[in-house]
Amino acid sequence: MSNGSPAVHSPPDRIHERGAEEHGHPDASRRDRFARPTLAEGIDVEVLSSFSGRWVPGFVVAEAGTAGYRLRRVSDRTVLPTWFAPDEIRVVGN
Repeated sequence: MSNGSPAVHSPPDRIHERGAEEHGHPDASRRDRFARPTLAEGIDVEVLSSFSGRWVPGFVVAEAGTAGYRLRRVSDRTVLPTWFAPDEIRVVGN
């Protein structure tokens, strides 16, 4: 269903919250205050290593979705086959 306009994507958390607000969910406005912004494709990020507990550089956001983020490894441009939660990545320089 394309009308020629560019697609507008809401942050994953806000999609769920908007539905909750529309249905009168009591915690909807509270959750909205703590929603994270969606990172744009191409943003340089670091990944929290589950092995060492250290932040590992060398990745960019390849896709944002309701499951989190898919990342592209900068060294070989490979998109990793898993989704990362927002708390598993951070923007470089933050």
